[in-house]
Amino acid sequence: MTRGRWFIVGISITLVLAIVTYALREREPEPTHYFAAFANVDADLERRLRKAWPIRRLTIENPAHSKFDRVAREPGADLAILKILVERFRGATGGDSKGPRANDAEREPVGMALREVAGPEVVRLMLEVFPDKDFHSAFRRTMVVALCKPGRDPGPLVERALDRQENNELRRALLMRLPRIEAPAPVALRALLYQPFGRLDEIAAATLARMGDTEAPSLILRSYEEVGTDHELLYHLVQATERITGEPLEFSKRARIRRRGREAWERFSKERADRFRAVLSSWMAGRTIDTEFERGYRVPPARLETVDDVLAAGDDFD
Repeated sequence: MTRGRWFIVGISITLVLAIVTYALREREPEPTHYFAAFANVDADLERRLRKAWPIRRLTIENPAHSKFDRVAREPGADLAILKILVERFRGATGGDSKGPRANDAEREPVGMALREVAGPEVVRLMLEVFPDKDFHSAFRRTMVVALCKPGRDPGPLVERALDRQENNELRRALLMRLPRIEAPAPVALRALLYQPFGRLDEIAAATLARMGDTEAPSLILRSYEEVGTDHELLYHLVQATERITGEPLEFSKRARIRRRGREAWERFSKERADRFRAVLSSWMAGRTIDTEFERGYRVPPARLETVDDVLAAGDDFD
């Protein structure tokens, strides 16, 4: 074989080895100890948590989760749960289109268990990793559940909710669970009332109301008209309506309808939303809500027909 052919063979072998090495490297699992603290996790405890992990599509109240809850209350389980979550979801970016999925049947019980048992060090780690967008959105929403605990500082969560570069689904999850902190309504959230993207303005209005700030009930009323079959959003609106009006409202998460099919479900959902909307509408009809948002909401928008009209209006139009 000539020297030129040996050179070509050598180059080919080098390229093949490089490709194989790159492929193997891509398949390597994420580092076991993303945080140095994970080195202290008890291996037996971690194994038992993985075995009891609630991955099936079960309701939050299902007794099948009781085994996981028992193991989760053992000393050191908070760090072990966080380690498992980090290993499952780190590097799986791109929303829910890549990596492992986590439905509410998993996210809620795992997040709620971590919320109850997390010590100061684990809370610090969760707050450190929570803003990292290299994590799958399912992981970050689990962190939302775990961090929204009575008495906790809402500041870091509010900061993420206000970030316009943040994923809207995460912001939605944050706003719906923020009232669990049981803190006074953060005034900063009022800024979202003027940002009608992904219905975050309506969701923020309900969040504020649930936390004691009736700044924009008109937005909540409007949201009822467009809620459709969004079960989670409707529950959020009902809780806000109950806080505003002081009337106890019954909302069943396990609705039963006589007929099956999408049309029947849509009709039932609309009728149910209309009933709750009527409660809020009746409350609003008997009073004038004198808030900055509602005053602006009642003023007809300026009529803009030319560029000169826009310039003359300044900021005084929607």
